[in-house]
Amino acid sequence: MLRRQLLLDRIRTAAFAVCLAVPAGLLLFAAYRSPGGPTPFAVYLISAMLVVFSIAQTVRCAVLLTRPESQWIGKCLRQIDERPWDLAQTIDDQWRADGVVVEGVVPGFHSWMRPDTWFTVLTADWLIHVSLGRIVILMPDKICWIYRKITASKFTLVGPRYRHAVSCRMADGKTEFDVSAKTEPIALWLAADLVNRRPNVLTGYQGDWVELGITNPPMLAWRAEQRRWEFEALSRAEQALWVDDAVDDLDEFPRRVDPNLPETMK
Repeated sequence: MLRRQLLLDRIRTAAFAVCLAVPAGLLLFAAYRSPGGPTPFAVYLISAMLVVFSIAQTVRCAVLLTRPESQWIGKCLRQIDERPWDLAQTIDDQWRADGVVVEGVVPGFHSWMRPDTWFTVLTADWLIHVSLGRIVILMPDKICWIYRKITASKFTLVGPRYRHAVSCRMADGKTEFDVSAKTEPIALWLAADLVNRRPNVLTGYQGDWVELGITNPPMLAWRAEQRRWEFEALSRAEQALWVDDAVDDLDEFPRRVDPNLPETMK
């Protein structure tokens, strides 16, 4: 969970500091006690480098102990709440209660900053995504526009030809987060699940929404709120058709980031 990552960072940093200080001390002790001629300069140089690195890790550990908000997850949470670690506890509680792993595996005891870490978790009020050393934490209720993004890879000989993501434009109309997915079906499923949670969001990379996003981004949130009133005025059957149409827009109108393919907008 989020707070566990802070604890693991503290432990790792302290361990690195000790592991660097011990060989430095052994080298200096051996140089001091060695009989014969003068000790090679390289021994002192290596010892000094190890000591400097150990001091740096010690300082980092002290910062994590006294200012946990400076940790990379804390910096992300601080953009949402001024008390990031209280917020982390709230998210962790929800995660344990009803969190669903949409994709990947959540590591138990190694750093989420490792490039091979990839997972997406949905709780009642939060979406958490970690991939390639980056983290996205957002509230689905604050999303006003959702569309799928398909990006052509630069190197087609290695890895997948296209990269898939769900782009979430937040309530201010300007902030946008990409939640990556390894396959197109997972991206479509995640986007559809977010629409089911918030049916009034704008969906699909379509002309009207694109124009608003460029010319007047705050209007996106106002348009989403207007759609909420329209949705609430519908019957149950009409609401189900509304959601189906929104999911169809997600499928039919992705944003294609590829100079060789046109944008799919109506």
